[in-house]
Amino acid sequence: VEGIQAQGVEQELVCIYIHSPCIFQDAHNSSVLNNYVLGAYLRSGRVVGLSQPVEIQFWHDMVLDASNATCVFWQPEAGAGSTGSWSKEGCETTHREGTVICHCNHLTYFAVLLLPTDTLSPAQLASLTYISTIGCSLSAAATLCTLLLCCFSSTPCPPASCRQWLRDNTTKIHMHLLAALLLLNCSFLLSTPLATSAEGLCRVTAALLHAGLLCALAWMAAEAFHLLLLLVKVYNVYIQHYLLKLCLFAWGLPTLAVVAVFVFRRDTYGYHTISTSEGYTNVTM
Repeated sequence: VEGIQAQGVEQELVCIYIHSPCIFQDAHNSSVLNNYVLGAYLRSGRVVGLSQPVEIQFWHDMVLDASNATCVFWQPEAGAGSTGSWSKEGCETTHREGTVICHCNHLTYFAVLLLPTDTLSPAQLASLTYISTIGCSLSAAATLCTLLLCCFSSTPCPPASCRQWLRDNTTKIHMHLLAALLLLNCSFLLSTPLATSAEGLCRVTAALLHAGLLCALAWMAAEAFHLLLLLVKVYNVYIQHYLLKLCLFAWGLPTLAVVAVFVFRRDTYGYHTISTSEGYTNVTM
């Protein structure tokens, strides 16, 4: 304003102080510091690209730092069907005791956006996604190789005793556990490409992922029970239809649980939105 006045042009600066959480509300219901929004603009038009940024100070009595409080401005109609969103482009944040100082190169509506302390940056989210994908890929490949090795190396023979009968079932139980882990890893790896195509496929993939996790946990419990019979029980133990009963427990119960959730609480499965700290946009997986 002083630069424009030096050129002999008179300008009128309008400042608006708003204390309301309802007026500037984005699609993610973001919170601003003390619900304070400060608006500044010239009646003659927009002001952008200032060589000397404007300084706005927001006072507070909270413990804040750069990780959970950032200066932003309101960007109207940022998306289709949206009233607007918060953006930090052109703004810098400085923290002092009891004060957040914003330096911005334009005039508009300003606020201090509060972020959860555990919010990830897009770079962190991408790194964790790559690590999870690589880890699950290696796990799926190793599980498949082990499963094939168990299939081709097993040579069934009639058990001579109850102890021999239990040992013969050990490999079969291992194979069922490997199959559950393979289902879990494959469901996770296929979740991203399938979820982006249609919401129905996203729900089905989420149900398979849930089922794979429950089945893997159930077969681990079956492994523990089988080890109990092998190592703790001192007398010969014979359970009729032993493997079938374990399958009904470790495959059947998780399947019933997933089907019940899918039928009665279908909204449990679907898209999940992960908030990121930069750009204030969310990543959907």
